[in-house]
Amino acid sequence: MFKAFNKSSILVGVLLAFGVSYGMGETTPMQSVPTGIVCKVIDNTGKAHVLQNCNCDGRTYIDVKDGSLSYFVDLNTVRSIDVEAFRGREVEINLKTNANPNGKLVDVSKDMICYGLGSLGNAKFYIKNIKSIYILKP
Repeated sequence: MFKAFNKSSILVGVLLAFGVSYGMGETTPMQSVPTGIVCKVIDNTGKAHVLQNCNCDGRTYIDVKDGSLSYFVDLNTVRSIDVEAFRGREVEINLKTNANPNGKLVDVSKDMICYGLGSLGNAKFYIKNIKSIYILKP
């Protein structure tokens, strides 16, 4: 009865099952990473959100470009991020840090995704959809 199945048809079935489940996209939201970083996010509608365990792309640092160089900036050293302008695939931000409290214009990917735990559950936002992020110190 099962002689019609051979190794190649079983392999094709397994690959199809994996492809269908992968093609359905994200099945669970990004879980809150225990970073201890608290941030206040002002979205592009002006609404404020206070989030616990903030991270961007699952990391506690952001990758910024200043000219031809890339820098990895620890979120614990950031005071604020203000979105200034959009340039193709990048967003120009004014990055204020402990070392540079007056701020510096740098670029980040417009597709950078940040996460945190808010009052309604796990929050997710693209940097291109916000006005400002403030890192709150405990």
